[in-house]
This record gives sequence, structure tokens and C-alpha cells, in this order.
Amino acid sequence: MAMGALSAAEVLVLVGLVGGQVVIGLDDPFRGRPAPEVDRHLREAGERLRARGLLSQDADDLLAIDPAVLPLVETLAHPERVFVAIVVVEGATIAPRQTGQRHVYALRPPHAVELQAGPDGYRLSALDGEAGLAARLIETSGISLQLPASGVPVVLPQASLHTAADVARTDPLACRAHLEAAGCAPAALDALVETLVQPRRNVALMVGRTDGLPGEALGLGLLDGPAGLWRLRPVEVAGQPGIELAPCAGMTLAQLVRDFVRLAEPDPAANIAVGERFSST
Repeated sequence: MAMGALSAAEVLVLVGLVGGQVVIGLDDPFRGRPAPEVDRHLREAGERLRARGLLSQDADDLLAIDPAVLPLVETLAHPERVFVAIVVVEGATIAPRQTGQRHVYALRPPHAVELQAGPDGYRLSALDGEAGLAARLIETSGISLQLPASGVPVVLPQASLHTAADVARTDPLACRAHLEAAGCAPAALDALVETLVQPRRNVALMVGRTDGLPGEALGLGLLDGPAGLWRLRPVEVAGQPGIELAPCAGMTLAQLVRDFVRLAEPDPAANIAVGERFSST
């Protein structure tokens, strides 16, 4: 089900009624505001929720959330896992977390919910458990029947790849030179330069918990361009952050996403076979 748009304050009221405190993906509307002003805004948000029928009040003045909405709120307030997809399209960069559109999904089996931010506020939409969440991640990521990029897997220092991507649009030859200097395999060079010059989509998929290790989460990534699709994975290169880029068909990546949702453990150190750690710093 889907409900109308909610303000950030209204989401906080609903989440607070079921004992939640942190909502990943929700901007704090009260940062830096004095407590009396916050209390007033929360009271007004509660009144709006009652007017919309999302809250009711019994004879003892106890508030209750609409039963149809309650599973979504409980999932958002107390998720087992939170998945974040950050997507950049048409002019994708190699650092989507700094520039991309963020999509947030909370999972508390058997329930899953999408938190969508828009110009009119936030919307909570129910998904069909893990399967529905995986399908939504695949759709959001733009994964379909893409062919794998031509070439071979390559591992590059993250800084070198970022530098090559930064200059690719204006100077493809400089992009090529940066990749060569970073040790890019000749068999991957042409396809990677073409991808960085004309990127179609760059996506980072991450999963974590509200009580997980700060700044870290399991992750998968993809980079799509005219040369085909690459699967991205963070690795270490000489003690520094690196990125492995491997040609990957869309159908293969879609299955990796399904496994990512199904197998990813709440512990950020687990499931290295499916996704390695991404640092959000």
C-alpha cells in the first residue's frame, strides 16, 4: 500500500509512538531549534495525522496508529536492515554518494518499506518482503538486460579512477593516460575510457543497521555506459582504497542484488562474498 506524503515531523511522530528514534534517510527538521519550538511542531504534526485518520485517540487520550499503516511504521522504526541505493544517471560520476539521488529501504521480515523523499514530503510504500525489496532495488538501479562491458576485470586505486573520471568528459586522452598510469589492463582500457567519457548510470548499493559501525556498510556498485555494464567492488590497493571493475551482464548483476538482499547479515563485517565494505566518508 502507499499513503499520502508526510512531513518529516509527521514521520517522527509516527516512529516515536512505536519507540523509534533514528530514521535513516530522513532529514532532521529540528536541528538547532529550541525545545519549545520542537514540541510545538510535533504537536501540530500529531494533529494533522489525526485529521487524516492516521492517528486515533481513545477515551484515555492514548494515541493509536492506523492498523493499515502500523507495519510500515514499525519496520521503519525498528528495521533489521536498511538498504540505501544512491543513483546518478546521465552524467554519472564515480562517487555517487556525493552527487546522487538517495533511495532508502527498511527491512524487518516479513515486512519491507520504501522511504521516498519528494518535493511534497516523504512517502512510505510497502514492499513484498525481501523479494519485493530486491525487485525494487533492481528497478531503481536500472538493471535489465545490459551486456557486460568488453574487456577484463581491472583493479585500480580509487583516487586514480576518480581523477580519470573527472577529466574524461573534457579530455578523453588525459583520462586514458591516467588509467594507464594507474595500471589499467590494456584489454580493459578502451572499454573503460568509453564508459567514463559517456557514463549512463552509476549506482552504489549499501546495507547496514542503525546500530552498525558508523561510516561503513556492505556494498555493491555498478557503472553502465555504451561499452556495457561493469560491477564495482571496493578492494584495497597497496593499503589504500581501491575499486575492482568487472564486466557483468545485467541478468547476473540482478541475481547478485537478490543474493545481496537475501544473504547480507546485520553485522557489517559479514557476507564479504556478496559485497565488500564501502566507506561513506
